[in-house]
Amino acid sequence: MLAWLACLAMMQPAPAGECRCPQARRAHGWCDACRVGYVAGHRIPSQLMYEVLDAHGHEIDAQRLTCETCRKAIAEDGYCSTCRMGFIGGQAYLSRLTYYVARGSVVEPAELSCSACRAHYSSTGWCAACGVGIVGNVRYRNLTDFEAAAGEYRRLVAAVARLAECEKCAVASLTDGLCTKCGKAFRNGRSQPIRAR
Repeated sequence: MLAWLACLAMMQPAPAGECRCPQARRAHGWCDACRVGYVAGHRIPSQLMYEVLDAHGHEIDAQRLTCETCRKAIAEDGYCSTCRMGFIGGQAYLSRLTYYVARGSVVEPAELSCSACRAHYSSTGWCAACGVGIVGNVRYRNLTDFEAAAGEYRRLVAAVARLAECEKCAVASLTDGLCTKCGKAFRNGRSQPIRAR
């Protein structure tokens, strides 16, 4: 419910120049005034990277899916590694990170009564005593989802750090893509040699 209210707040127009970072952080949104976005509470100072992550789900027509793995994934709220698309409640998520973020729930530090859980806030960690994992500002009760989300979150943190070198390389490191500026290819967040044809 909190995430839905935060998303609703992000849809309300803000006075020009007003910082919306607190709302954006909770809703995986963008603050126009500060020119930063947030996914899982992590600050993303690149509009290109934020837009590529595509933090929110999209309605799709399941009948138009041609990939059999996607058809199975949409029926089971799963992820298709081939198409790099996950599904939850009939909504499509276009990155592994945002798919796993959607499998958790946004939480505020004050909602965490356990000091170990609070210590993981804005980072990653699993509290065995509570059976709770924290990834940024997202809580998980399923260890498998937590581990997948934590790996993708660490990849995001590394990509944001890479922004200082080259924005296109940073984005390519998130998407297993190619930086057209530097000519570097990326796989699993790491630069790979480009094979000659």
